[in-house]
Parts: sequence; structure tokens; C-alpha cells
Amino acid sequence: MRVLLQELLADLDIPAVHVTHDRDEALSIGDDLAVIAGGKLRQTGPASQIAAEPIDQDVARLLGWSELGHGTAAHGTVRTGQLLLPGTATADMHGPVHIFYRPEDVLLGTPARDSPAGASLTAHIERILLTRPLARISLASDPPITALTLHRDVERLRLQAGLTDRGNAPSG
Repeated sequence: MRVLLQELLADLDIPAVHVTHDRDEALSIGDDLAVIAGGKLRQTGPASQIAAEPIDQDVARLLGWSELGHGTAAHGTVRTGQLLLPGTATADMHGPVHIFYRPEDVLLGTPARDSPAGASLTAHIERILLTRPLARISLASDPPITALTLHRDVERLRLQAGLTDRGNAPSG
């Protein structure tokens, strides 16, 4: 149905308003979005911009971002628990911050030796839930992190609950 609607709107080449509660549908069909939460207009703009830069915690949650928790920003870096996130804060940002990340942006596995320095941590794999279409990997880290990955990557990396994984943490 989504593809049919996309094709119809493209063929008609007219402005249209489509109202949905389905995040994926909104992001795939809409060029521009208006996000309404709690009966209030929270953010408007290009779909790609809103998906990448939600304006507040409510919009982030609606768009599938997960809460990492509280951290501290200083000198362009954010720290929360054992996780150091370089390049995630502006130079003038100092003090407490609230951190969100997208679980599908967490990379699992051992980083290559020549990979650029970035956020990474070693964590115990607490649980693997083989949902569809992605597998949900819960890491026992400080702070706790969940990764979403393809089933074939779970098999390729030989991930198992109880193992320790040294992977790249969320980047923002």
C-alpha cells in the first residue's frame, strides 16, 4: 500500500497531506514532516533532517531513538559511564546533557586497527533476541546499550549471550 501511495503521489505531482501514526511510513512517503506529540506541533522540516536531528526527547523517541541517559559535555566530548563520545558536543557545550542514540547505528565486532579513534567499548552480551527483521542485542555496559543488527551478522560474528564483544558504541 505504501509503494502504491508513493507512486500515486509522484504521478499526480500535487501537494498532499498524509496523516499516519506509522513512523516508517511517514519517513518513506513524506518529503516534509510535521511531528505532533501530546497534541502539540513539535517539529517540522525535511524528513531526512528530522530523522537525523530530532529537536527534543519526545520527537527522538517517536522516531526510534533510544535513551542512553545523562552525561557530561566538555571540550567537544560527552562522557556517560564508561563511554566517551568524542566529537559529539560543540566546543562551547559544557555541563549536563541528555543522550539519545539509534540502536541500528551501534556496530558490533572488533574495530579494525586502522579505524579512526571514536567511541568504542568492550561489553558483555547479556541477551540476543532474534526479532524480525532485526536481532536485538542487549549489552551489559555502563550505560546499558542495545544494538539492532541483521540476523546474518549475529551468525557471521558468532555472537552469543555470555560473550564479550568489543564494538563501536553509538556515535551521538
